[in-house]
Amino acid sequence: MENSKLISLFKTFSTKELREFGDFVESPFFNKNEELVKFFAYLRKQAPEFSPKKVSREAVFKALYPKQPYDDKLLNYLMSFLLKLAEQYLGYSQLAEQETLHRYYTLQACVQRKLEKHYQLLHSQAVEKLEQYPHRNNEYYYHRYLLADLANQHFLKQMVRKYDERLQQAADNFDQYFLAGKLKYCCEMLDRRNSLEADYQLYMLDEVLAYVSANPQVHTPPIAIYHTVLLMLIHQMDTDYFGRLKQLLEQYKGQFPQPEYRDIYMFGINYCIRKVNQGDQHFLEQLFQLYKDAFESNLLVDDGFLSPWAYKNMIGVGLRLKKFDFTELFIREYNNKLAPDFRENALYYNLAELFYYKKDYSKALENLNKVEFSDIYYQLDTKKMMLKIYFELDEIDALYSLIASFRIFLRRTRLISEANKEAYVNFLHMVNLLVKRDKSMLSEIKEKIATTSPLADRKWLKEVCDKMEKLRPV
Repeated sequence: MENSKLISLFKTFSTKELREFGDFVESPFFNKNEELVKFFAYLRKQAPEFSPKKVSREAVFKALYPKQPYDDKLLNYLMSFLLKLAEQYLGYSQLAEQETLHRYYTLQACVQRKLEKHYQLLHSQAVEKLEQYPHRNNEYYYHRYLLADLANQHFLKQMVRKYDERLQQAADNFDQYFLAGKLKYCCEMLDRRNSLEADYQLYMLDEVLAYVSANPQVHTPPIAIYHTVLLMLIHQMDTDYFGRLKQLLEQYKGQFPQPEYRDIYMFGINYCIRKVNQGDQHFLEQLFQLYKDAFESNLLVDDGFLSPWAYKNMIGVGLRLKKFDFTELFIREYNNKLAPDFRENALYYNLAELFYYKKDYSKALENLNKVEFSDIYYQLDTKKMMLKIYFELDEIDALYSLIASFRIFLRRTRLISEANKEAYVNFLHMVNLLVKRDKSMLSEIKEKIATTSPLADRKWLKEVCDKMEKLRPV
């Protein structure tokens, strides 16, 4: 039973939620089965550990029915009904947090029951509360549409044949909600197309773009933002759209919930990354500034902790720009904002990368030796950096030994994709060619580096070739 959907769900409940669900189960409105009350009371005592021994099917049944022989069918029945109650509780909890939706359904009932006085007061309160909503994202316009639609339903109930502006308001707010939502989905699909082999169909894209471009009066904050992002993704060579996005991010700061504002920021970050990968180094500074602003605004925090990959990316950009003092300060200052399981490895690995860029290879190796291989990607990156250091120091024996052990590791591991493995295998092959320092083969090696795909750390391999080429005798 410890691996059941029921226990998995209860493991996500906080102490407050367990208490609330206890009240939920005991309420005759939701549950009239006393057996379920006893069942949950027993399980609640086992939280949060839910020891396998205490929640085994036999142990649970014996606690509930000490004088009866074990009955698997009865226990399945109890588990099924308690699970349904728990899922129902989740739905009620979510609805309770959505005050505007809660008011909407109450108002809808008032319209249907022709409770005129109730409707008038509650509707004015709902409009007032909505205008106090701090954000102007698409959710705000959706709720404006719902309230306008209810006002139109209420008008129709009056059976009066005359012009009423509420129908227009409902249609206009629905248009704003639809346009912003459609633009947002198109942005997400285009952005994923750039990183995945995904065949998304962007239906009505031309029509929506033409309408939004021709009607600037519909440019609410979400429409303005996602329209600009979409144009930036479509016309990637025109950097003016990126500049416009930066202006809008500053202009509408605070008008989006943090998770959505972070996602919008990531469109800009991903755009900069693509431009840098295409060779436009001007965007490296732009990328640095976007990351810096995002960190300072706590945009890259999820569930209370900083994203370890965003942390690593920021450090990588800082190092490529040779902002060594800033980067070292950042590594140490932001390390304690990572989840505890990531902190130590992140600290040592990123300090190693800092010292590698500063060409202090002894300190780099010292920190790399402190990285524990609990994460496959730290393990890969650590081995790759060690290999590069041995190459730079001309430690040939250590280099060959690491290449051999790295190949065995790649052959045996099942924790990375075949494409990722191939990229590293190709990287090792290129290093093996370069370590021979055979300048007569340099042109051939450069051609292989340029055409081989997938290939890890192509940029470093090209830099090595460039250095070797400069050392050629005239």
